[in-house]
Amino acid sequence: MPKILVHLACLLFIIDISSAQTIDQLRVNDYQNLTKGVKNFPLVTTTPNHSNFHFWLDQRNGSSQLFAQHTNAANEQIGANFSISSPSDPVEFRNYSAVANSDTSALVAWVIYGENSRELHINQFNYYGVKKYVSDIVITLGPSAFQVNPKLLLYDNGDFAINDHPLAYLTFPNQVSSSVATINLSN
Repeated sequence: MPKILVHLACLLFIIDISSAQTIDQLRVNDYQNLTKGVKNFPLVTTTPNHSNFHFWLDQRNGSSQLFAQHTNAANEQIGANFSISSPSDPVEFRNYSAVANSDTSALVAWVIYGENSRELHINQFNYYGVKKYVSDIVITLGPSAFQVNPKLLLYDNGDFAINDHPLAYLTFPNQVSSSVATINLSN
């Protein structure tokens, strides 16, 4: 093989490697100082059009913040990374879940731990990170549900279930305020 073709092939290989994005590269938030801690517990959910939502916890200074990134089928970023939870909300790695909707949005559930309480937060995000509902749906968990690990199941008709407990999609409010319910998910 002529030497020029070898050099050209090597150059193309280097360009191809440098343009590939790893999941770690997708985890760099616009506010890079926020995401220099340990990033753990990734979760990927795929939409019907084969785009993906990548979720991960950014754990720094003893707290955890849930982030997401939407990518196309080739794993190229669509929009910027976005935060699901605030840095002040303690989210544990076992306690978040997400499913992709047919409208290229993601339904996300995460548990926030207080001193004596657990709250399950639910919201829907489009691929730019915009919440469908201004306030999260908040479900106060009963005392025996402290170790709840939310597993979301989304049905074609728009209903969803958490840990096999059906919750009608109508639970989501049409107005901007959140609805609050008390439910024990430990059964």
